[in-house]
Amino acid sequence: MTALFDPQFSGFTPAADAEGSSDAAAQSAQRVMLVDDSLVVRSVLERILRGHSGFDVVASVDNVERAMAALDAMRVDIIILDIEMPGGSGLDALPDLLARSGNARVLVLSSLCERGGEQAMRALALGAHDTLEKPSRGRMAGAFEHELVRRLGHGS
Repeated sequence: MTALFDPQFSGFTPAADAEGSSDAAAQSAQRVMLVDDSLVVRSVLERILRGHSGFDVVASVDNVERAMAALDAMRVDIIILDIEMPGGSGLDALPDLLARSGNARVLVLSSLCERGGEQAMRALALGAHDTLEKPSRGRMAGAFEHELVRRLGHGS
């Protein structure tokens, strides 16, 4: 069974979708881990990605330490990573996340990642696949949703 890493506990909680489903689309979906200290942002991102058949959110964690623990327990294809989080910077942890994940594609999603900005360039230099500026909470639908899915590689 697919599991979501629950940031409130040290264990896993069952996700909505079961691993090993006979549905071919579910089996070919990109396995995504969300790493952001904001529960609201993680919830919105999960809702967006669950609306597209090419993605399966398998982990949602609130800091780098929990992301590392989740990567010890599961394989992911994509990591959506915030920069500023309590307990450690997403950028500082990026090389370790890449190594531990087996080089998953990392999209750094942060309000600090304006196009061509210093943090975006640093993220790319450290191995991020792409960066995207995080919009304000009220603007995380529509154009942002389309751009997020496009950057992750699915137009479905």
